Amino acid sequence: MKTTKLFLSSIVCALTFTLFMACSASSDADPGNEETVKSVEIKKDKDGDIIFTGEVVKFTVIANGGINVTTSATIYVNGDKISGDSFKPTTAKAYEVKAIYKNVTSKNKLNLTCEAKGATFQKNVVVEDYTGAWCGWCPRVSHALKLVSDKTSNMIPIAAHIGDNMENKYSKELAKAFDVKGYPTAYVDRAKLWSSPEPQNTAEILNLIKDNAVLGIKMESTLNGTDMNLKVSVKFGNTYAGKLKLTVFALEDGIVLSQKNYTSYYGGASDIADFKHNYILRHSFTSVLGDEIDSKETVKDNVYTKEFKGSVPSTIKDSSKMSFVAIVSNGDTKAAINSRSAKVSTSNNFEVK
Repeated sequence: MKTTKLFLSSIVCALTFTLFMACSASSDADPGNEETVKSVEIKKDKDGDIIFTGEVVKFTVIANGGINVTTSATIYVNGDKISGDSFKPTTAKAYEVKAIYKNVTSKNKLNLTCEAKGATFQKNVVVEDYTGAWCGWCPRVSHALKLVSDKTSNMIPIAAHIGDNMENKYSKELAKAFDVKGYPTAYVDRAKLWSSPEPQNTAEILNLIKDNAVLGIKMESTLNGTDMNLKVSVKFGNTYAGKLKLTVFALEDGIVLSQKNYTSYYGGASDIADFKHNYILRHSFTSVLGDEIDSKETVKDNVYTKEFKGSVPSTIKDSSKMSFVAIVSNGDTKAAINSRSAKVSTSNNFEVK
């Protein structure tokens, strides 16, 4: 009997200890108890410290390094309590944002600079088509590009040839940079694959063109014999807080070479003897992923200009069929923000909307 009582007492003690520890652990994890709020941090949903008038900024409040307490916290902007977790500035000035939760003030403060929203520009979409004359399914993308170009001039195609006599070190570097393993592959704005079958998904391109761009590009070029001069300018509607890169290519049109064809397009012929290959990537004046633009240049209303002088690239067969493409992309994600193209010996202007 005594043994049974001792056994039961041991079980009760063990259960009591377990419950005590569980409650203690729960209390440590629950910042609802004021004494357990060890730290508070405030974050925002936008990169960088630049915000714009009329645009909503959303905040998140984190307690103890990982618990979202936004709905229970109080957020202050320049000392004034705001309602909810969002703020839409109406005046261009500096803003300091902090949060208080259970009498604990956020260990950080967000110091934001608000600018008046500047100009926006026409969005052009760049499509990099990884292709080859040997590739029987590649005419599918060529046909899709024709369908899009019939509807808009704001799509910029680039053909990066692999495995044929139009291949070069730039097309190989580009294919490696985007880990291209199958053909055809078409990247849209260096951000996503164009869904197959591409001719049935032209809306993926056309819908992007409806967007506005935060920066615009203009190009000016001259050709005197074999000497060329190209000037690329980038204008910023607002200050851009992230890292930017500029890529500049030379392309060539009108190369006639037999093309394999497994599709029903182009009459369904298995070999298209007189296929005209256009927008062939021939040369890169920068790294294929772009050269970095100094952050001092990426401020509101500034125009950044880069000039390229020299002889026509040796890979160009006919300089009269040469064109140029400029791409400004996010330096971290590779995604194209805007792009522009121009034929040799022509100039264009910023496409302000």
